[in-house]
Amino acid sequence: MSVEIRDRISQDVLDAKCRDNNPHHNNECCVCESVKKIDRIQKKLGQNAGCLSCESPVLGSNVLSFNTRPFILYCEDGTVFRTVTSIDPTDQTPETYGFVYRVEEVCDCCAILRVLTVTGSTPVRVIGAQVASTNVCITVDLCEFIAIQCLPDTFLSVT
Repeated sequence: MSVEIRDRISQDVLDAKCRDNNPHHNNECCVCESVKKIDRIQKKLGQNAGCLSCESPVLGSNVLSFNTRPFILYCEDGTVFRTVTSIDPTDQTPETYGFVYRVEEVCDCCAILRVLTVTGSTPVRVIGAQVASTNVCITVDLCEFIAIQCLPDTFLSVT
């Protein structure tokens, strides 16, 4: 059995198991569908050039080596969804937040997202900024977001 067929079968089994426990599995959720597409694309590691959008079927519209399509999620009130990335009670600096994500796994509309750090940027000026992988992951219900903004494809060392 080829790796692609085996991966598709295992994903089908995972989806079936999660579907029974997820109240959103019959609902249409555009953010969920976009993240599922990004997950499939990252797993295939496509190399054809395409439009820089969430709907582009392949990674790499602007880089030579890539494995990630980072994105930003927006909450119902229009604010950027952020995740605490570090809290050090011995440190005098406040906690830090991440607002750029890489999808690690999707099951129905629940996803495990890896938080990425952004250097020299704010949510307003994130396109073109450098992103790096963290070891912080979060599980989210993708149907709780109203919008997704994809950023330029990139290569990350993901541990």
